[in-house]
Amino acid sequence: MNDNSSAQYFHRGNLPPINLIYSQAELDVTPWYYSVEMEHGKLTPGQNFSNVGLTRTLLQRTDLREKDCLDIGTMEGVIPTLMKRRDASRVVAYDRPSALTPRVEAVKDRFGVDFEFVSGVPLSELPARLDHQTFDVVVMSGVLYPLFSPLSGLATARGLLRNGGIMILETAAAIDDAPAMHWNSNFRFLGEAYFFPSLACLDYFVRFLRMEIIDCAYLESQCVDGLRTARVALSCRAIDHPKGPAADTFLQGTFHTETDVAEHLKWENCNSVKRDVQYDAPTSRMLRHQSIGLRALRRLTHNLGMIGMSNYIDCLLAGQRSAEYWQRRDCESIDLYKYCTRAKHQHVSERDTQLWLKDSS
Repeated sequence: MNDNSSAQYFHRGNLPPINLIYSQAELDVTPWYYSVEMEHGKLTPGQNFSNVGLTRTLLQRTDLREKDCLDIGTMEGVIPTLMKRRDASRVVAYDRPSALTPRVEAVKDRFGVDFEFVSGVPLSELPARLDHQTFDVVVMSGVLYPLFSPLSGLATARGLLRNGGIMILETAAAIDDAPAMHWNSNFRFLGEAYFFPSLACLDYFVRFLRMEIIDCAYLESQCVDGLRTARVALSCRAIDHPKGPAADTFLQGTFHTETDVAEHLKWENCNSVKRDVQYDAPTSRMLRHQSIGLRALRRLTHNLGMIGMSNYIDCLLAGQRSAEYWQRRDCESIDLYKYCTRAKHQHVSERDTQLWLKDSS
């Protein structure tokens, strides 16, 4: 690898073989993906991705104690480190390239955590690599939209999650109520994306793969070709059968669809006698029904560092709806489109995107 690759990161001009482990010299010219406190008081020059804060929020609401957890698309191992901090018993971290293996080991050593790093195989081969075992919690953050075949990848991840378990799925998406996959034509979406799923499409994918959405957080992004885009994080519970209208026979499965699904997962392997993983979903949601003056007061107290007062004003003055307000009429899952058009988006601080040694979670 030559030094010109320092401005790139696993792009077309810098594609290491899938099983190549970088030397220290190669790591020295490879940018960090995450901002991590590898030296006291000093962060690595990673990218402070705000969507990490979304995943982190939902992970904090998940009971990981004594749970078997899997992180898909781990990069330098930030999510597995957070999982171990929340007392997960076994954690497996996966990413396709093996190049960052020494860096992952350095993070484990620095933060005093132990997890297994699996790499060198495409996602489709991960179940076999893991002997088709299933997990209590699966995180798939920032992975769906760069996949060449998003539904296939999501089905593979679903096959690694036991029924009653929780999948935290975070992705770029379009705030759109039409069930569509928006292609990244002419590189209109920033990043290494193929498709941006609409919220309606994402909702259907989740239910098609026998999960129900129990929580959501989002950050709205730029408008592209008239499409409002966002980063959306979902907490989904794996269930025995898809929920939806009885008339929707496609959702319930046909010979054709189940034949295709069987190439990626075996439903019987997801069966479990364990209790459902406990999840602490908020009981109410905030709406944006605030006067301009009150919004200004909240902003002023926040800018002055009076975070407690700012949050109090926010909670006191924002309109509230029960959790049932966000549910779809045809099933018990959260209505994503309604949520992302009427709910307040998640606040993510810069610290939420970083990994510090003394942070508790």
